[in-house]
Amino acid sequence: MNILVFIIASLIIITKLLDVMSTLYRIHHASQETNPIAGRWMAKYGVKRVSWGVFVVVVVIVILSSFIVWISPFKTLALTIFILLGLFVSIVQSAVAYANYKGRNNLVTRIVRRVHRLLEMTF
Repeated sequence: MNILVFIIASLIIITKLLDVMSTLYRIHHASQETNPIAGRWMAKYGVKRVSWGVFVVVVVIVILSSFIVWISPFKTLALTIFILLGLFVSIVQSAVAYANYKGRNNLVTRIVRRVHRLLEMTF
């Protein structure tokens, strides 16, 4: 069970690292960011600072989440939720990183862009 938590946690962190690196490769100004919340932060604090800041926050969340799964009295449920959410997040992050490197959208990033447009209308 502990090895599954480690594998999923590592997968989330590695795919986030790829996402950050590809974002820094593709985006040079905050106006190029499709996420309106991240774009505002990038305009205020800079693309690099926000990208790496998000990475640090993700690492902290993954470590805390892994610990919660490890100490949970509902191990099977906690592990199942952690695995399913972790795989989902990793797939999305991988697709975003791939799209950033290639410079064109894929199925996942088209959906992500729709969500970003909805966020932009909300904020």
